[in-house]
Amino acid sequence: MIFMYGRVNCIGRLAKEMYEEAFPDKAQPNHQTFSALFRRFAEMGTLKVNTVDRGRPRIRRTPHLEEHILENFYHDPSGNNRHAVGTLPVSHTTV
Repeated sequence: MIFMYGRVNCIGRLAKEMYEEAFPDKAQPNHQTFSALFRRFAEMGTLKVNTVDRGRPRIRRTPHLEEHILENFYHDPSGNNRHAVGTLPVSHTTV
């Protein structure tokens, strides 16, 4: 895609037409996709999307966390997940 974009002097609509001719059976990208790929490659040096620090942060289940939750259940067996988590910065769905 980047080579096609360069061959038509960085004109996205022409690159899209060239792509459609070369790959008629594939899904056709938007003409802005070509400039976005080119920009990403120029800025990052790669076409791979950076997925670090995206979305909701993950909470690791550590032995310390498990011990704390089990201890809360031990002291109050009638409690629910929300109470078992207590003051820890984790969701009740982690339990």
